[in-house]
Amino acid sequence: MKKLLLGVAAMTSFAAFAQLPVSTAPENRNVVLEEFTGINCFYCPDGHKLANQYGAANPGDVFLINIHTGGFANPGPGQPNYTTSFGAAIAGQTNLTGYPSGTINRQDFSPTYSQNTSGTAMHRGDWDDAGDLVLNDSSYVNLAVEGTIDVAAQTLTVDVELFYTGDGAPQNKLNVAVLQNGVPGPQVGAATLYPEMLNPDGTYNHMHMLRHLMAGQWGDDIDTTDAGTLVSRSYTWNIPASINGVPVDLSNLEIVAFVAEGQQFIVSGVDGPIDFVNFPFQTNARVLDVSSEQEVCALELNPQVTVQNWGGDTLTSIEFSYDVNGSGAMTYTWTGQLAPLASATASLPTISFMDNGTNTLNVYIINTNGSADQNASDNIGSIGSIVQNSGLGNLRLIMRQDRYGEEITWRIRNEAGQIVESGGPYQQLLSNGTQDHIHVLNLTDVECHRLEVLDSYGDGINSGYGNGKYWIEQADLIRIIEGDGVYTASIDHPFDYTATVGIEEEALSGVELYPNPTDELTTLSIELAGNDDVTYTVVNALGQVMATATVSGTAGINNIELNTSNWETGLYYINLEYNGQQSVEKLNVIH
Repeated sequence: MKKLLLGVAAMTSFAAFAQLPVSTAPENRNVVLEEFTGINCFYCPDGHKLANQYGAANPGDVFLINIHTGGFANPGPGQPNYTTSFGAAIAGQTNLTGYPSGTINRQDFSPTYSQNTSGTAMHRGDWDDAGDLVLNDSSYVNLAVEGTIDVAAQTLTVDVELFYTGDGAPQNKLNVAVLQNGVPGPQVGAATLYPEMLNPDGTYNHMHMLRHLMAGQWGDDIDTTDAGTLVSRSYTWNIPASINGVPVDLSNLEIVAFVAEGQQFIVSGVDGPIDFVNFPFQTNARVLDVSSEQEVCALELNPQVTVQNWGGDTLTSIEFSYDVNGSGAMTYTWTGQLAPLASATASLPTISFMDNGTNTLNVYIINTNGSADQNASDNIGSIGSIVQNSGLGNLRLIMRQDRYGEEITWRIRNEAGQIVESGGPYQQLLSNGTQDHIHVLNLTDVECHRLEVLDSYGDGINSGYGNGKYWIEQADLIRIIEGDGVYTASIDHPFDYTATVGIEEEALSGVELYPNPTDELTTLSIELAGNDDVTYTVVNALGQVMATATVSGTAGINNIELNTSNWETGLYYINLEYNGQQSVEKLNVIH
């Protein structure tokens, strides 16, 4: 039995607690750190780390906003787009010269703390020093904020109060930023500079990501800023299902309100709780994600399912049913405590399956809290394109490097985890492009292996400097593994080495195969000098085993019939072992 529960994601807030009314006592300024970042910026994870450490050292006084903008935020092939319509304009007024960059309250600390001779942008190593100056400065305005999400209507309402303890600038701007935490995705440099933020699946855990500005690009005008003035504002946002294709997770939203003098100079800021109301169902679990190995060696899967409590009641049990390709269903019951809007990832027991070439794992929610789930429309999840990688005979690896070959290494491990083959790094090319490196693999163990491809910079081998890729092929050029080179620091592929004999070897005498080509039936005829066992294994061009058996042969002609009616049109290999000899026959199936 797999472990019951991998983890439960914390909910933003379910039981509301009062943030309003705003304090009327004079206070010091709070820090609003806007960090300009991107998923393809190698040193940006170090910026995230320093910002998080500074925030943790000053709880309730430092508020972080991560803004994905600029060239490093532009998504590459297969990457998500975390940018917003607001980020470029905010970054454009900072005079930044590199990433990661950040501003402390959009305040100009140059030339002491600045990326340039002037401007608000500064290096990550200066954020805490500049922030401490803000924390020791008095504020003329206090803020309080709290939000309410109507789950059924998918709306966020934010109420803000300001109280001026002193005379402010002639005009202020009130801003309300909606951020999202726990966004899984790629991040160059994460494995090296901030491995603590890597998820179990290798993705990076993005935090404080700007999603929306509820009061517009530069905020809402506050015209009366005299001491003793109380200002109340309310804003509502119809929450979209996604932004640029990135899902908006209600349970991981965060709100930060701040007051600025125009577009620059943030006086102070504050965050606040979010309450959840108006759930359409009381007991409703929904499937958020189904995952498993996409490539397997043995015909077994280790499924995981992530569910979210989308009802008003705490869930104590969820019963799942799951299968591969619609057959061999298994059931599993999770038990625990899952609060409203919280999510959990459960590991399901290993399931075996028959290979269909490309396979689909299906997971269903049957019951919640011992009864039928009140909303069956979101109880199903699946993941397809699961393949078994299997190769036989003489294999070779072709590594097509991009320009930066010195970053690329690879290795092959056997079932015991020992490295049995390895290669790289390679030479850097003079310009963007590719170069192929061919490695003949000398594998000896007939068992599961794992190809690991690594990139020391963390941007894979197909990120704009040449369309690098890699593949393992058999002697007949059939590819059993093929990678497009789009990954971060590493990627791996399992494969089964199923035979030690090359598929180009000549057949032994006394062996016939007829008819060949065939449609429904073919006969494998073997002439033996004496009584002997005959073992045969049939694999398709992808290395998938179609049939295998050992029969007791007798002296003379022995006929073995193979039913090919359910096999797809294509080339098949019949591996024979008898009398201490080995042979490979080729069979064409045509329907």
